[in-house]
Amino acid sequence: MASQRSQKVKKRLQALQRRRQQTSTRRPLSQIPPESADQVAMTTTGEIMQLIRLHYEVENIDKLRAIFASLRCLEYDASHTRWVWLYTEEARPLSFKNPRAADNGVLGEFVCKGETDIVLNLRSFERATNALVFFDHHMPRTVARVTARYCPPLAAKARDIVSKHYQQFLDYYGTDLVTYPDGKTMAGDLQKFHQYQFTWAPREEVEAFLKRHHLSAPSPQVDWSPELLACDDGIGVYFNPAEGQEMMMSFDDVRRGFHKQGGDLTADEAEMVRQFLYSDAISPQFVRKLVQEYGDASIAAAFLIPQDSDKYFLEYLLRRYKGHFYRKRYPSLSIVDA
Repeated sequence: MASQRSQKVKKRLQALQRRRQQTSTRRPLSQIPPESADQVAMTTTGEIMQLIRLHYEVENIDKLRAIFASLRCLEYDASHTRWVWLYTEEARPLSFKNPRAADNGVLGEFVCKGETDIVLNLRSFERATNALVFFDHHMPRTVARVTARYCPPLAAKARDIVSKHYQQFLDYYGTDLVTYPDGKTMAGDLQKFHQYQFTWAPREEVEAFLKRHHLSAPSPQVDWSPELLACDDGIGVYFNPAEGQEMMMSFDDVRRGFHKQGGDLTADEAEMVRQFLYSDAISPQFVRKLVQEYGDASIAAAFLIPQDSDKYFLEYLLRRYKGHFYRKRYPSLSIVDA
């Protein structure tokens, strides 16, 4: 029996791992204002103004600087510590609504965020789509690659949607943490919750959704992972108001481990408490939810931290294993035009 449970834990751990310079007559660059929201509604190349930010992860900063220096459409602006992308030379063939826009017009700007991150600020979706293709051609992905595309208005819309879904979750369940004995029970219950969500939507929106997806009733199908559906030792579903839904498999061992408050944890319970901290899909808020209910003694026991240690150990562990949650975060929700 013990060996079967150990094999089961190993399978859960494996599932968690899988989830994880040319002269010209143009004005000096110092006189070109940095990208900001205080711009006119239309760009100089004829598109509707929409601030977009592309995030790049830099693998080789020296090669990236050499590439920037070799592109005649990029020029370094020392006064603002940025590389300005100009509508000239290599960039001139790019297609815009107003291709007759003045030569050397500013298309965007690269701003370094350290040795491993750089962002490209742009002023329209068209410029962003052109930039993705243009710089993917000129910058090998072994040097730098896009990791995220960010649009402030759409991000705000996504956060509003997550906030609405969070309130629906609270109204339906009466709590932000729900537990299930197995994956199939969870899938069936969340299907009912999704049906309930449609009661919030205006009737015309529901009818349009049903027509668009060829459905006879508001019952969207969710493709759950096979590992999740096969889980039979508990699933915890937590709705983080800032992130959305988070799920933890083998939650029975996690909760039993916390419930023991540091005393006599089994090997499986201690391991799953550690995995709860290790998982980059589980937020610090989810961890604190259980700590609020059971205390942090079992975390200390799982990590072999003496009971009389400074209580800052939890914050240390959260920042060590979940540091990405303490950096700037973007909504885990995509806005799709249907």
